[in-house]
Amino acid sequence: MAECLTARMDFSSRLPHDISGLESTEDGFTASVSIPLDENGFFGRQCPGCERFFKMNHEEYKPLPDELALTCPYCGHQTDHSEFMSPAQRERALAAASAIGKQFVHQMVNDSFSSATAGSRSITYTPGSPPPVSELPTYVEDAVERVVACPLCGLHAAVYGASTYCPACGARPSLDGVRSAIERARTSLRLPEMVSPEHRQELDSQGVFESLSRETVKQVVTLFEVFGQDQFEARVDNADELLRGKGKIFQRLADADSLFEDHAGFSLQDIVSEDTWRR
Repeated sequence: MAECLTARMDFSSRLPHDISGLESTEDGFTASVSIPLDENGFFGRQCPGCERFFKMNHEEYKPLPDELALTCPYCGHQTDHSEFMSPAQRERALAAASAIGKQFVHQMVNDSFSSATAGSRSITYTPGSPPPVSELPTYVEDAVERVVACPLCGLHAAVYGASTYCPACGARPSLDGVRSAIERARTSLRLPEMVSPEHRQELDSQGVFESLSRETVKQVVTLFEVFGQDQFEARVDNADELLRGKGKIFQRLADADSLFEDHAGFSLQDIVSEDTWRR
């Protein structure tokens, strides 16, 4: 079957130009589907864990080994490259598979009828016209807040909020990075003070500031959770065992404090002022 398919691959010329490298295999076909890039050469990824979006540079992504597990820059979730496809990218890939399937069926039917006869009459079949170039769905991803470079491997990631991991090497959060992210969060929360009163009232009525504040606080909570867990694991040998079944314990400040006090030798309350802890 594979040899027969290899001999009849001319239907590939009728596929959208976004599909390339079509090859027959024992199980069917393999092909490459292009992913749209932004003006800076970045393409989107979505974490299957926290479901947040980020972008990677195409030229830096290409050399990464296939067996390398990608790391979410926000929550640190690690898994295979393919698991980081966004819904829009998955839809595009499924559309490509459908286009290949349709043209393959057209080709097989054409081959089957090309020499068939019914009595004294020949039966012929003409494949449908080539699919238009725009057959595969396209999409536009939101602009990112900033591009960050990993201090260890140098890879660049475009992110939409506070991030603490490198997608390629999985570098852990640094104290400097956490402090910088906190300062950006504080700036975001001061945004109402930076606009004119008339614009402030209009934006406030649209819920812009409330939405921004909610997202900023969410990012800081995630930031503390990731950094707190990293610091605990760095100090406690059996951290994995102690954290098993604890859920998001580093989002619960009192529980996180007890965890550090019982197993890391110090209390979180002891390293900040009483007013800071209370706030």
